[in-house]
Amino acid sequence: MDSDQIPASPFWLASDLVGVRFFGIPGPRDSAYFFIGDALIPIRPPIARAVFENGALLGADDLKSFHASLNFKNGVGTVRFSTNAAEYRIQTRIAVSHFVLQRITLQTNGSKIRFLLPASAQGTVKLNSILLLINGKPEQPDLHSVDDGVMLDLPQAGQCELMTCVSVGSQSGHADFDALWKQADRDWESKWKTDIVIQGPAEDQRAVRSFLFNLYQSAPAVMPPMAASSGLYRGHRFWDAEAWMLPVYALIDSAAAKRSTAWRIRNTHNGFVPWEAGPNGQDCTDKNFRRALHQVGWVSWWLQKAAALGLAAESDCLILQRQLAKQVETRAAVQNNVVHFLKVESPDEGEERDDDLTTNLLAARLLENYSDNLGIKLRAGKLKIAIPRAQDGLPATYNHDSIRTYTQTAALLALYPLEYRFDNATAEKMFDRYKNLTEASGPAMSDSIHAVIAARLGRKQEAYEFWQRSWRRFLDPDSMVFNERAARPSGYFATGAAGCLQTVLYGFLGIRISNDQGKIGTASKPLLGGWRLDAKPNLPSGWSSITFKGLQLFDGRYTIHATHSSVTITKGG
Repeated sequence: MDSDQIPASPFWLASDLVGVRFFGIPGPRDSAYFFIGDALIPIRPPIARAVFENGALLGADDLKSFHASLNFKNGVGTVRFSTNAAEYRIQTRIAVSHFVLQRITLQTNGSKIRFLLPASAQGTVKLNSILLLINGKPEQPDLHSVDDGVMLDLPQAGQCELMTCVSVGSQSGHADFDALWKQADRDWESKWKTDIVIQGPAEDQRAVRSFLFNLYQSAPAVMPPMAASSGLYRGHRFWDAEAWMLPVYALIDSAAAKRSTAWRIRNTHNGFVPWEAGPNGQDCTDKNFRRALHQVGWVSWWLQKAAALGLAAESDCLILQRQLAKQVETRAAVQNNVVHFLKVESPDEGEERDDDLTTNLLAARLLENYSDNLGIKLRAGKLKIAIPRAQDGLPATYNHDSIRTYTQTAALLALYPLEYRFDNATAEKMFDRYKNLTEASGPAMSDSIHAVIAARLGRKQEAYEFWQRSWRRFLDPDSMVFNERAARPSGYFATGAAGCLQTVLYGFLGIRISNDQGKIGTASKPLLGGWRLDAKPNLPSGWSSITFKGLQLFDGRYTIHATHSSVTITKGG
């Protein structure tokens, strides 16, 4: 099998549509979701697995066998299936932007179905073609334009299956599937101008391409952990977006990163960042997580990077940063000239703790940079932030840390992605203490962080082993669906896939986005506001090179090429 091609289960997808996006998941957990604006709306009942061939819609009960393979380079899928009557082999193509393919199965009592379109999309969205089956028989539907969308007349009651093709913008006329494929060709050609090419094991290249593919094909502005593949987190926003996903999207799909950063700026009201935010930024936090504060720090941390990368206006970021600082100030407790944050929810997501390490360090950088109250005293050395420590003096996850096991990595987030400048000896000891203490049943992010840290510490083989561990246990070998937890199907866990790409980009390739005075890497590219993008590669021994083509920055595309002995950053690609 070609190194770019891996087995995959079939699914239907469209994204980047104005206001409306659709995603369906195949298999026994069939379900579908619409994004209406930024709200994730489930469609019930589940969609039946089906394939489209010469106007025929085949349900799962008609299939005797089914196999699909998908080329992650260009989005072309080859589907082989058999029925009781014949064998078939067809090509399918995943469509990205401009068109939506919908397949819906529902019971209807006759009359009408209305397709509602958001006000912003009215006049630009057309329902171009539709296949309708009533009780298994094809029917020609009557379509009527209405003020808020399109009305579909159903000729009779019964079970209705329909597939529609919707176009956006200047598209007009009947959109056949050949035209749809050509549009998808152009879309995927544009997407894959940004690619990561590894000279190394084919399975590593396949894994990286599958991560890229799945992040490319669904990037709603709200950026929930499961993208649009599952209703598990109701399409809500968490700190996953800033700490895990946006650092990757910023380099591979800057338009998606810009949309998502704008969403956070627009939907953060009076500087309040809930641990779980709904589609308009409203607080949807479970009562067990209302004391969490680290999400505020991650938003502040990302806004600095976003301004440096040109993903948001520095003035907009500064206004929000000052509001965030005020939110953090309300939680500060000053005792003997030391600032504490009490009863907070650690990134470990257990019980409430005092002085969580990552929370305190994130709060410190936010206050020092943007507070006119505590920040002035911190900068003058009149106050300091509490750093929890174990009995041997090493920084601990939180006060009274038992140092046993953790749901997910927490203390080590201070080393990466926060990049707090502990001395090298302290960083090494912290890493060795905590690297193997996350629970095997925890979510799929921890080992990608461990891999980045190991790579930056120069432990290349250990970094590679952690990286493989970060995806092998979570990736379904047939569908390449990235599950949130090992051996527990969940939909596509975009957070985990982004974490694995962070290892490749920020660990093996050694990218840093920094405003330090001295160069950190061996190749450098100036950013905005005195920031730089540095690269200092730490390639695994089994990889002879990495080429990151089409890195998207504010002034164009770049290519970073790294071997074991050199790295270059060049314009173009």
